[in-house]
Amino acid sequence: MRMDKILHINLKYGSTIKDEQILRILDFLSLEKTYLPSFRDFFMTLHQTFIRLDAQMIEINPVGIMKDKSLIALDAKINFDDNALFRHLEITRMHIDYEQDQRTAKAQEYSLDYHEFDGNIGCIVNGEGSALEAMDIIRSKGADIACTLDIKGSVDKDRIATGIRIIMTNPRVEGILINVLGGFLRCNLIADGIVSVAQEVGLTVPLIVRFEGTNKAEALSILEQSDLQVLFADDTSQAVDKLIKQMEVND
Repeated sequence: MRMDKILHINLKYGSTIKDEQILRILDFLSLEKTYLPSFRDFFMTLHQTFIRLDAQMIEINPVGIMKDKSLIALDAKINFDDNALFRHLEITRMHIDYEQDQRTAKAQEYSLDYHEFDGNIGCIVNGEGSALEAMDIIRSKGADIACTLDIKGSVDKDRIATGIRIIMTNPRVEGILINVLGGFLRCNLIADGIVSVAQEVGLTVPLIVRFEGTNKAEALSILEQSDLQVLFADDTSQAVDKLIKQMEVND
């Protein structure tokens, strides 16, 4: 995905969107200034909804423009902060277990945060920041994400093994990136989980790891001594480059 096709507008919490920001959007979309009132109303409502519902992400695709120049969301996806759902019983009432696929349900069982997309690279990360960084870099290099699995703050061998199994059962996944910036999270436990899954079900797609943090050296040693075909990288950009190259070789 070309980054010049994405426009970033920053809004402060509790602030209102300014007309000059709306004009930037109209210019980016090659629309006339006469659309300003309808775009202002639309984005103000979107911003207020995001704050009011404790949302993590709202994606509207596509947006329809009516004859009177008003805007309408033709389809939308909203992710909510699980920690804030106690404030939103109207949302929890809409939760229906059978509508969740098995991978998502399994991830939730182990307190893992799993999301699927349309690409072919599976990412295991710890924290939304590292997930977004990996997604941006992958897309900037012409590839895309199949799924992300956030192991969050704490992890053990069984949890990481379960996470890798979930990733590997996604038929879209042709390569796996593990991008972990450990603080109190121990990298060696992640390495143990990788070896455990590989011994159990095999490693059928390229896998690259980028570790930073507690017990990094021990984690790399575990993987090097396992004889698994695992690649290593020093940073996220290098990891993505190596993974894409290996996936092309496997094709």
